[in-house]
Amino acid sequence: MNFETLIPFLEKLSQKLGVGADQLWSAYMIQTKIYGICTLAAIIFFCLLGGIGFRVAYRFKNDDSELFVFIGVFSCLTLVGSILGFGLCLSDIMAAFFNPEYLAAKSILEDIAGNCK
Repeated sequence: MNFETLIPFLEKLSQKLGVGADQLWSAYMIQTKIYGICTLAAIIFFCLLGGIGFRVAYRFKNDDSELFVFIGVFSCLTLVGSILGFGLCLSDIMAAFFNPEYLAAKSILEDIAGNCK
């Protein structure tokens, strides 16, 4: 799907918003790239958080305290959640960087479908 096939949908949505279709398309393209960057940054942040947690837990390893267990479990859950999040968001992240038109078109169609209900 390209820009020409989305013009009727963009016109319909832009009439409701009071802006032009070209302006709306460029805003969706910018937002798609921001979405991809933010999603990737969040996954990297949580991976780093889990890695730092493992290093902190390793320092408490010889203390025989419950803090070692708590930090270790927290770190494992954080890393597992990050890996699952990356797996679930991989197609959107790749589309945001390599095919932002797809995510912009998908977002426009979802917005129109939501407004037509």
